[in-house]
Parts: sequence; C-alpha cells; structure tokens
Amino acid sequence: MSRLKALIFEEEKSIAKAAFYYLVCQFLVRGMMFLTTPLFTRMMSKTQYGEVASFFAWEALLYPVLTLNMADSIGKSVFKYEKNHDQFILSVLSAGNFFTLACLVLFLISGDYFERIFGMDRVHITILCVYIIFLAAFQLQQLQYHVFFRYKFYVIYTILLAVIRLLLSFFLVSICENKSDARIAGYIVPTILLGFFIWKHIWKLGKRPVWNQITYAAGISLPLLVAAMSAAVLGQSDRIVITMYCGEEQTALYSVAYAVSSIASVIGVAMNQAWKPWLRESFNNKRFNVVRRYCGVYALLYCAGIVFLMFTAPEIVLIMGGAEYREAIWAMPAVILSMVINFLYSFYYEAEYFYDGIPYISLGTCIAAVLNMILNLVFVPEYGFVAASYSTLASNFFILCFNYLAVKYRLGKGFLFDNRKFGGMFCILCVLQIILAFFYPDYLIRYALFLFYTVLLVFAGVKNKDVIKRILSELK
Repeated sequence: MSRLKALIFEEEKSIAKAAFYYLVCQFLVRGMMFLTTPLFTRMMSKTQYGEVASFFAWEALLYPVLTLNMADSIGKSVFKYEKNHDQFILSVLSAGNFFTLACLVLFLISGDYFERIFGMDRVHITILCVYIIFLAAFQLQQLQYHVFFRYKFYVIYTILLAVIRLLLSFFLVSICENKSDARIAGYIVPTILLGFFIWKHIWKLGKRPVWNQITYAAGISLPLLVAAMSAAVLGQSDRIVITMYCGEEQTALYSVAYAVSSIASVIGVAMNQAWKPWLRESFNNKRFNVVRRYCGVYALLYCAGIVFLMFTAPEIVLIMGGAEYREAIWAMPAVILSMVINFLYSFYYEAEYFYDGIPYISLGTCIAAVLNMILNLVFVPEYGFVAASYSTLASNFFILCFNYLAVKYRLGKGFLFDNRKFGGMFCILCVLQIILAFFYPDYLIRYALFLFYTVLLVFAGVKNKDVIKRILSELK
C-alpha cells in the first residue's frame, strides 16, 4: 500500500486540495452546460430536444450492460493491483469491449427487432455501440486518475472534452437542418476521437490483458451489474415512458427540470471525487470515529448548499428553458429532494461496497427500479412528466431506507454514520421544500426568505470559522 499511502498523504494529494480541484472542474463543466442549455432549448424544438434526451437515456441504460459494468471494480482494485494497475485497466477494458462488439453483432443480425425496442435505426445503434467502446476507455482512465488522486490529469481531460463537445455541438446545430442528430454528433464525436487515443494509450501501458484480473473484476462488477442496470432504469426510464405516453415535448420539459437539478450535484460530485478514496482508506484503517464525525459535517455542508437551489429553482428554469418550459418548475421539488436522497444514499453505498454488501446494493436498487417503472406506468399516462418526478422520489427514498437497514442490521455497521442527523436534515429539507413550492409564484416572499437564509448562513460561517479552519487542516 506504499504507493497509495504516498499519494493520499502527500501534501500535493491532500483531500482539501483534491476537493478544490474537483470543485473548480465541476463548476466549470456544469457551468458551461448550464450556460449553453438555454441556447440549445431555443435553437431546437421541444421534439428535437426530446429526441436527444431519449438517445442518451438509452446510452445510460445500455452502458453498464454492454461494458459488463467493469468500471465498478476500479475502486476496490487499487488495494489488490496497485503495482500493476495499468494492466488491470487494460484487462477490464478489453473484456468490456469484446462484449460490446458481440452485442453489436447481435443487434445487427436480429432484423428490426432491436430497432423497434430502441426506437432508432441500425446506423444509430452502431454509432451508439462504437461510442460506448471509446467512452469506456475514457471513463476507465478517469477512474484510475481518481483513485490515485491524480486530479490534475482528471481535471484537464474533463474540461478539454467538455469544451470541445459544447463548441462542436453549437456549431453543428447552427448549420445543420437535422438538429437532433447534430446535437448528438457534437457530443459523441469528440468522445470517440479522444477515447481512441486513450484506448491506444491503455493498450500500450497495459501490454496484454490478464485473465485472472478479468475474473477478479467480474467478481465485483457482475454482482453490481444488477444494481447498475437498475440505477440506469431508475434514472432514465422516466424519459422513455414519458416519450411513449406523452410525447417528446413533455420529455423535453422533464429533461430541463433535471438539467436544473444538475446544479445540486456539482458540489456533491466534486466533493465525492475527493471524498470516496479517503472514505475507503478510512474504512480500511478502521478510523470509524473520524468517518462518523466528518461524514456528518460533509452532509450538513451539502444540505446547506442545496437550499439555495430550492429558493431559486423557478428562475433557473426560466433562464435555461425560457417561458415555454415554465411548467417544468412543478417537477423541481421532487427532483431536488431526489438529489438529496442520492447524496445521503452514497454513504451507505460506500459502506456496502467496502464491507462486501454488494448483494444488498443490487437487491435494493432492483426493487426500486421495478417500483419506479410500475409507478411511471400507472401515473405518467394520467398526470404526465410531473408524476415521473414523484415516482423517482418515492423509489429513491425506498433505496435509502433499504440500504440504511442493510448497513445497520445485516452488516452491523450502523455506527459508521450519524443516522439521526441524516434523517433530521432530510426532514427539514422536505418541510422547507414544501413551503417554498407554495411560494414559487410569489417571488417577493421567496427572495425575502432567501436573503434571510443567506445572512443566517454567513453569520454561522463567521461564528464557526475556527471550527471550519480546523476541519480543513485535518483533511490535509
């Protein structure tokens, strides 16, 4: 573990510094997406925007299956293959690529069967599979940078790809008549090109795949495949069902609501990228008191930040989509609370992942996906895209409760986190979100409450500045 310890405890690789880089990266990338979404919603019709959303919904659903979910083995592999991790990356990449190509052949020789299922022709299916092959190379390398705290490389690649995607997408949508295909091409072509060079680099460093490494990865990733597929169904089936029963326009409304909610994940994703390796290392070193203390502080900071989105959701929807997307605001309460649930669930996921509780992850996510699909099929045809947001909220809440119970009673690790604090935070946010939803049309009252909250938060920060400094210094 010498390499891992050096990377984690060296000053350059401190948690605080890594978190800062990840946070800046996420703000830049999400900020670009946020600023350009209003451009695309105005350059494209609702139908075209919905077609793009449907394509990437299928990509999210198929990716874990076609790659055998090998990416989920990277987090744990660092403890076993740290000295020859480049070869391990090649092994899992080659296994995933082989299966993707096999599935592509199956898709192409099956007549129009899969075309009817996916709602796209053979050309688009082929493009999707090629995209997944090189996306897997890109994501595996990024995960390797992540677990070894090589955050500068991670940030450079992430920002580079995001900038090229946006510039090319904007250019193609501007000049092409088929704007949905232009938007898709602008997104996937840079990924394929950059992924191809990374793919060659992985083969050069890894030299050859090793069967034992593939079987090790499969032992971790395949049990989690059910969870990954279920999570993809949970996250993307809403759009597919909305498209089936309500049309592309309502899918566009739903997609804009989720685009707004992505702001909530900026800080969470950025912090998690630095937090997860530290958390797993703390589990490994049995630093349970430290984990419990800092996970509570971490959750409190996230929840304090999410309140800003609750206050400003209606205005952000109007900025990102314009007046024709105004209806999307009524999906925002459920969407924002779903983001909070996903954040809290990530703590229990990490405990189950580390302490061999993977079957509970898979079982809980699978049940939630089925529940979500049933709720969507029952309520979406009657109540439209807003019903889908509340179906997802209910399903995510089930996942949170299921995995909390699994960690506490099946794994016997309930002491890892301050569960009462987590529950109290969520209940307060639920009450606050319900109150603010009533004041969505009345911006004066919301702005007054927003100003009061901001002043209160600043006062709390100033009063506890010494505590904050101590926490930051301890995470270095």
